[in-house]
Amino acid sequence: MTNNREVKKQSEMAEKFYGLKYDIVFKKFFVENSDLLKQFISDMLDIPFEEIGEVTVENPDLIPDEVDGKYSRLDIRANISNSIINIEMQSTNKEDYKERVLFYWARIYNDELKKGNTYDKVRRCICINILNFKMFDCKEYHSSFSVREDKRNELLTDRMHLHFFELPKVSTKPDTADSVQLWLQLFKAKRKGDFDMLKETNVAEIQKGIDVIYLLNEDEKIREQARQREIAEINYRSDISNAENKGRETGRVEGKEEKAVEIALNLLKLKTMSVETIASVSGLSIEKIQELTEKI
Repeated sequence: MTNNREVKKQSEMAEKFYGLKYDIVFKKFFVENSDLLKQFISDMLDIPFEEIGEVTVENPDLIPDEVDGKYSRLDIRANISNSIINIEMQSTNKEDYKERVLFYWARIYNDELKKGNTYDKVRRCICINILNFKMFDCKEYHSSFSVREDKRNELLTDRMHLHFFELPKVSTKPDTADSVQLWLQLFKAKRKGDFDMLKETNVAEIQKGIDVIYLLNEDEKIREQARQREIAEINYRSDISNAENKGRETGRVEGKEEKAVEIALNLLKLKTMSVETIASVSGLSIEKIQELTEKI
């Protein structure tokens, strides 16, 4: 006989929806619905919808069918008129995440120059970061950064804008007057009841977004991929935890660089971590890690 705990677990699994926090849903949602992507950008950056014009996605490739253990960043790079926008969903907090965001922005800016643009023709590079954790010690869920003079607050350039939206700080009660918060609540939603509550706001773009998510969740192939990727992420975090423990053990033994190299080689073989993360875990330099990749 099925006990109450098993019944509850089965009910929760049946009720669970895979929302925008999951890579395959996130990618399909925005890549296959350019009108929703355009409205999202308009609301999040406070740009009049009619001023955005056409929106194109530079990295439209969908997630591969097979889960191979490799985990890439969950992001979309979109072009609008005089700006290029990178939208990223970050599920877990990492100590060096702020530095990574700066690196990603720099890489986008550098790509613009590689296209043959002169400095004055490079478009604005804007990063929208949706965070599933608290990063800043403030009550506001939105923090934005630009390059300004420390005392006069004078803007140096408009080419750099970094936006952070912290989901844990977002209210659970929908407010039809706050479109930004509604989008963030859509990102935050994880059960059918959450989506149904948002749908009752009767906000057109949110209603359509929920309809899209419902359709994606009716696709058994997508649900299975999302489930497998959820497992892959858990395993990924476990790999990092184990690697960090090994790294700390290695750090206690002075003059044992060969141990650090051994750990780095093992992590490289897993193919689940970036060069930067492996360098941080092993204590070796990024240059050394890049050198070791040639031995794999």
